[in-house]
Amino acid sequence: MDSIRNLIARWQFKQQWDFVEIPGSEEFDAYAEAVFAAASGDGAIAPQERSWIIGYFASLGMPEEGIARLKNADPTQMGPAIKRHLHAFLDSPAGPFNRGLVYDCIRAAGADADYDSEESVRVHEIADELGIPDAVTDQIEDICRAEKQMKADKLHLFYPDGIFYSDPPAPGTPGPASVRDITAAWHFEEEWGFLQVPQGVEFATYGRAVLAAASADGVLAPDEREWIVGYFASIGAPEELLQYFDSVSPSDVAPNVDGHLQAFSQTAAGPFNRGLIYDCIRAASADGELTSAERERYVRLAGDLGIDDSITEQIERAYQAESASKARRLALFFPEGTPYSVPA
Repeated sequence: MDSIRNLIARWQFKQQWDFVEIPGSEEFDAYAEAVFAAASGDGAIAPQERSWIIGYFASLGMPEEGIARLKNADPTQMGPAIKRHLHAFLDSPAGPFNRGLVYDCIRAAGADADYDSEESVRVHEIADELGIPDAVTDQIEDICRAEKQMKADKLHLFYPDGIFYSDPPAPGTPGPASVRDITAAWHFEEEWGFLQVPQGVEFATYGRAVLAAASADGVLAPDEREWIVGYFASIGAPEELLQYFDSVSPSDVAPNVDGHLQAFSQTAAGPFNRGLIYDCIRAASADGELTSAERERYVRLAGDLGIDDSITEQIERAYQAESASKARRLALFFPEGTPYSVPA
């Protein structure tokens, strides 16, 4: 298996951008510095914005020295030098693919609160400097707003009584120490709204339940296994669990699907099981095809967990809406085809 950080980066690039090749260090560094400079446009950066940027680039595999630079970067120096950082990115091999940079600038700017009119003006100025027409920037903003609303709607569906793990850590609790911990904390907050990382037993039972569901017919496509391993690596699963996911035979897991579901139901996270079905759908779709047999399988599993068919259909629609939004986003960002889509 690749190093875990490399595994996470490959999963994240594929998940968000459909890249199968990781960009080189030149474009990576220039891109990260441009996003940070954009967030520091007024000479200041909110702690939540810095934290989002650090977590995001950690998830994409930025080397530890790069993470350290972002932690210590001075917004009073970076912000005023925004044009230099933007043009450094334009001069990199990824420069022609600059619409994604605007998208990430918007996401970073919105990390501390709603994306406001002043931030929009700054983003339009950045996009103009990159040669992106205002009409395209408006479309990128619309995509960001739509995705933010989709996330809110999804989390309300999954957690109608309130988001699990949403209480902030107690005062004085140390923040994430390692880059892997930073990545996991970022991913949980970005995707699930969690402010705390679940404990090990919940990881193991949840992960085994997803793997068992994806293997319920005794078959696990390579892309499905790769998605499961990468996903659980990104949220901080221990290495021994990842090795198990990477090597276990589907025929060994499939007979005990009910046992894995029951084990998960008995954890502290058990009552919040709609996200499990969502992840089963994502894993089953990772090979590019969701078959009727796969659908029948996760609908039955949802029923076993006490989830009504109407709720399962809403979970399906949430996944389909996200997939459609991703397709629209990539078509807008890469009108001539997705870069980094041919393995090196």
